[in-house]
Amino acid sequence: MTRRHLLGAAASGALAGLVLARDTPLLADAADVAGGAGGAGGVPADPRAGAQPATAAWLDGMITGDDLTQARATLAPMQPKVLELDVLWQWRRELAQQLRNGARAVAITRWDKAILLSGLARESALPVKQQRISRSLFRTEIG
Repeated sequence: MTRRHLLGAAASGALAGLVLARDTPLLADAADVAGGAGGAGGVPADPRAGAQPATAAWLDGMITGDDLTQARATLAPMQPKVLELDVLWQWRRELAQQLRNGARAVAITRWDKAILLSGLARESALPVKQQRISRSLFRTEIG
């Protein structure tokens, strides 16, 4: 691991704290604004109750500046989970399991992670829609 990787990881960790803490509604408030559909934190709603599945929001931890502002506005009022530098490992650990349990996901990422997420979702036979929302940002809907 190089010094550049360590600095990048530290910066993304600090950015994650800012993204999650600054001007973000509480989980209960976000559920009320979204109409109360689904559970909090990417936990799917009970399909037997007739509710729609929860939507998890994911945000690329490497986004900064105006792109970060636009990404947060796009995901509002959801509270996004920050994607780690190693998206593949995070996918295998937790993200794929959430989607297999019936959750849907919306991710705002740079082009490189958008391609990776799309490929991982297709590998898992999950439907994927991608949309370019700015010069360097993509919105990826999975599930």
